[in-house]
Amino acid sequence: MSDIDVDMLLPDSPLDDPDAYALNFAPFAKRLADCVSEMIPVAGLVIAINGTWGSGKSTILNFVDHYLRDLDEDKAPIVVRFNPWWFTGREDLVLQFFDHLQRGLGNGEGEYKEVREALARLAGLVSKLPVPYLKEGGDIAKDLLKPKWETVPGLKEKIANGLKGLDRRVVVMIDDIDRLDKEEIRVLFGAIKGVADFPNVCYLMAFDRGLVAHALADVQCRNGEDYLAKIIQVPIPLPTPLRTALDNFLVSELNRIFRETSEELLDEDRFRSFYTQGIRHFIRTSRDVLRLVNSIAFSYGAVSDDVKCPDYVAAKSS
Repeated sequence: MSDIDVDMLLPDSPLDDPDAYALNFAPFAKRLADCVSEMIPVAGLVIAINGTWGSGKSTILNFVDHYLRDLDEDKAPIVVRFNPWWFTGREDLVLQFFDHLQRGLGNGEGEYKEVREALARLAGLVSKLPVPYLKEGGDIAKDLLKPKWETVPGLKEKIANGLKGLDRRVVVMIDDIDRLDKEEIRVLFGAIKGVADFPNVCYLMAFDRGLVAHALADVQCRNGEDYLAKIIQVPIPLPTPLRTALDNFLVSELNRIFRETSEELLDEDRFRSFYTQGIRHFIRTSRDVLRLVNSIAFSYGAVSDDVKCPDYVAAKSS
């Protein structure tokens, strides 16, 4: 084995297929999807999945999306995906948020037509807000330079009435919030809290709570945690991958890389000793597994005939 085998490298990207995932996220995502589809109150709901970078939040959202879309038509909600990290600039962020919400309701004629049109007009008004996160929802229209014939409260009421009459709920999934800068995080939460609190809509958000709370510090003279508590009704910590599942995931990927290595260089007893005494400490998330496996796969070919596998794995994990 002398060349780099690109097929050995694992993509560090969210997964879409729950059946192909080695860790214990699929049952959690299935339960969350069932709860979301059955329990969205008429007044609306905001759910937050909290986890650190690389812990699998995006994968969880993909799995929930998968299960929601797999429901029977009479139970399946409308799913809208929005990633604010794709957009930069405060005005563009707000416009894109409402544009995604509006487009998620389809196009053309039908029962959603009036709601879509009102959302499109609301986007144009809200994007003119100077500092939306500093105002409560009831006061949010006071400083707008707005057309005389429409106001934010009026459009909100029209949208709310339309959404109440729909036969399907709406689930808006928002990812990568903790990748935004502080100002953009404040703008996004301000839009959701002050303007986009619609009935029959569930927001399912994924972010690192510590980073977002820090960004929201001192908003409306509150600390960040207090501000989040006013917006989020259901905070859910991301489930920790089972220790045995992480172990098995890593071992299966290492077996794939070392499949042509001689028994002498494999030295399984030495690997078990190295793993339990040190390597295991560095493996806490699926991303840790991916990074270690890719680091080994990328360079192992150059030394595969000379180095024992446990020594190489230990060197790469330190």
